[in-house]
Amino acid sequence: MNAFRVLARREFLEAVRSTSYRVTTVLSLLVVVALAFLPGLLASLQEGRPQTVALLDQGTGLGPAVERLARAEPSPRLRLVPWTGPAEEAQVEAALRRGNVAGLLWLRPAAGPEAVEARYFSRQSQPATLAALSAAVNQAALPLRLERAGISPSAFRAATAPLRVRAVTLAPAPRAAELLVTQGLGYFLMLFLYVALVMFGARVFYGVTTEKTSRIAEVLLVAARADALLLSKLVGLGAAGLLQFLLMAAAGLAVGRLRPGPSPLGGLRLSAVPAEVWLWFVLFFLVGFLMYSALYAAMGSMVSRPEEAQNASSLPTLVPVAAYLVALAAVVDPGGRLATAASFVPFLTPMIMFVRVVTLRPPLWQPLLGLALNAALLVLLLRWAARVYRDNLLVQEPFSLRRVFRPRARPAG
Repeated sequence: MNAFRVLARREFLEAVRSTSYRVTTVLSLLVVVALAFLPGLLASLQEGRPQTVALLDQGTGLGPAVERLARAEPSPRLRLVPWTGPAEEAQVEAALRRGNVAGLLWLRPAAGPEAVEARYFSRQSQPATLAALSAAVNQAALPLRLERAGISPSAFRAATAPLRVRAVTLAPAPRAAELLVTQGLGYFLMLFLYVALVMFGARVFYGVTTEKTSRIAEVLLVAARADALLLSKLVGLGAAGLLQFLLMAAAGLAVGRLRPGPSPLGGLRLSAVPAEVWLWFVLFFLVGFLMYSALYAAMGSMVSRPEEAQNASSLPTLVPVAAYLVALAAVVDPGGRLATAASFVPFLTPMIMFVRVVTLRPPLWQPLLGLALNAALLVLLLRWAARVYRDNLLVQEPFSLRRVFRPRARPAG
């Protein structure tokens, strides 16, 4: 036990003291902080400076209404100013080419049901501006056009008022706390979980290959058995990974409390997320990390040359990628057949069942059963990985998947 504790502590300290760990931790914290302020920054960039458009109203009387409605359009921001130049088309075009306005909206009375003729002059195509001005003109001219058609505004509003469709749900209404846990939160937490499993699983893989190719493993095997060496590596690196994501969660909570204004997730703050969600996150992280890391370690022990690393890591890399793709479908439809069935499949449970816990809140027996099935497989997987690790750590042979599932014959005596 003392040797295991020393080796696990060694793995943990080597991980947290490494340059890559520090860099990824700092970058992750910066990403968390940036995500908190990114929506406001994007909104300010999108607003930018208002676009100045000249308005030439020749007798329609709709100028003030169009100006008010255009100013209310969210994108693009428009500022309509009266046109003080000439009212001839050729002179208008010439003035626009050398002027400071983005374009000119020309309104004139028209006969018939249209009531208004509107034209927009600009130096180049401006589809967004044209759409915003068209909406403003149509809304401003609606009362005049209704009067031309002999339709009272009250009758028009009554005929076009939207019908209300009342929702009748058979399930009980969710509590306020449950409404805070949205699909967006489920996706982001699942993404963090996926990145953690892949990143620290790969760290285990390259740690094993480095120890084997540099012959450090021969020295470590003198102090401990192969299975204890493998388990200490998984525990040490798992603690380092959990520490990194706890720091990210703490940073997210701190920024969520200190940041003024609305939350990036539409009113949802991380501090309002129920505590059981974070508990499930830790449990699924630990189970998933041990499972994927055992697979990575077994594959890493098969590598004898650095150029074999890519082939050896392909299998343990494809498994979490497949789980991530299914988890995306689970975010959209957590109660669907695919998500429900896949959430009980070993290796897929940590991400998919976690998504369902966050977004759907299934019965308690479902996540507990998923954890139990994966824990049972984890015991068998650790034994298998320890056997592969023990049989191949000191063997310098080309990588072959056939040797992974075939015990190595031990010498007699």
